[in-house]
Amino acid sequence: MGHPTNVLIAMMGQDEFSVRKEAVDIISDIRKYPIDNRAFNKPLLNFKATKLSELCHMKKDRIEFKGRWTFLGHTGKVHLIQEPPMVRGKDLLQYLRSPLRSEVPCHTQAVERNVALTSQCVKSVSSKKGQIGQVLAVASNRKAYPGKVRVYKRQKLMMDDL
Repeated sequence: MGHPTNVLIAMMGQDEFSVRKEAVDIISDIRKYPIDNRAFNKPLLNFKATKLSELCHMKKDRIEFKGRWTFLGHTGKVHLIQEPPMVRGKDLLQYLRSPLRSEVPCHTQAVERNVALTSQCVKSVSSKKGQIGQVLAVASNRKAYPGKVRVYKRQKLMMDDL
């Protein structure tokens, strides 16, 4: 969660205007120098940070990277910050008027139900094909008989079902 792209998204979702403005300014600067490849570099986290932008040592490097935004990796190496994919190509001024709100719920009862179903199937069946077959069987039975609790027998998974 402490990766610079996630921190920028979190900053844009804040109610406080100054935090959103800082994120918009950083992303505007990042857009001046697009990066083609999306390499993930684990950041070194600052647990004594007092604001979000300090969490992953984000700063504008004036010497080596000529004014580009960087962060400190867990190995001590400096890396360039990339634009968060969630806001790529979008007008950043809209986030100055109101905080970023995602259309996709990140934590709902349906998500928990699917995680529980997948965990249950992984525990009960050892092979990958069998796990997929178990998930498909449980999901189809739940759809056919909503609200009923039952024990599911593993169905044989055919290659056509994948």
